[in-house]
Amino acid sequence: MKLKNSHLLAAVIILLGLYILSFIKPAFSARKPFKTALVNPKYKNEITGFCLSKGNDSVFLEKKNDFWYVKNSGQSSCIFPADSELIENLIEELIKVRKLYKISDQISKNNNFGFEKSSFFYIKCSYKDTFSEFYFGNYDFSQLFRYFMTGKNAKVYQIDSSFEPYLTAAKSFWTEKTIISKKLLNISSSQDIQSIVINGRKITASSSDTSFASYTQSLLELRHGGMLDESIKGEDLSKLSSQSAEEEIFLELGNKKRLSLKIYKSPEENAVENQYVLLVNYENPDIRTVCKISGWTLSKMLDYKIN
Repeated sequence: MKLKNSHLLAAVIILLGLYILSFIKPAFSARKPFKTALVNPKYKNEITGFCLSKGNDSVFLEKKNDFWYVKNSGQSSCIFPADSELIENLIEELIKVRKLYKISDQISKNNNFGFEKSSFFYIKCSYKDTFSEFYFGNYDFSQLFRYFMTGKNAKVYQIDSSFEPYLTAAKSFWTEKTIISKKLLNISSSQDIQSIVINGRKITASSSDTSFASYTQSLLELRHGGMLDESIKGEDLSKLSSQSAEEEIFLELGNKKRLSLKIYKSPEENAVENQYVLLVNYENPDIRTVCKISGWTLSKMLDYKIN
């Protein structure tokens, strides 16, 4: 009897699945597929910026002198090295030829597309003195595709999930995670650092001093706590940087580049205890970056032990 009941249950499940598919298949077959790249591949090396936003959250990515940076806002001079690999992956998705499915020539009333300001994810890609705009709406019923629009017209499409990893406006996602950018310094490891000065105490690389290699490797791996809050104005940062730093570290590299790290008490009104501001000054390119660090990170930056 149990065997017959299990067969009956299996038959019911199969019939129910076929019944549901009878409705789903026409929905998919009604879509009109065509192949296209969202950005013409010939513009790949001419892309100079992105704005990514969702609701009230935005992040601005800008390319200057072959380096990618995260900006605090559209007009802010406060920048931080971006994760260039992530951005290059996003560009590859934009120039890749893919299938789109047109489902409507315009947005109808009472639809479930999700193109309200608070719902859609927006990407603006700037290149060659112009730009392209893309809007990612809700998932469709299959949860495999999103409703999608461009800034060119009111047509609604469905697009696959390839862009999902990049649909975030969190600055912390797009920035380089370490306090020192090896890309900006054009170095591959701590072996490129020739000397350090910690609060006036100079230490030079030595084959007999293993603590130097250990310290510099640790320094390059330390992570920041994010960019400063946008409420801190540029003049506040200039005033801060003109003051005497709480701690100072200078690096001199084998490629003749120099780097200074200056630590200050955080000027943020709501700063937590033992939170600091780190100003990193690069030479060639002449870039100054600002980020938050914790008291623990600061202690690791100063923790040089002679073996």
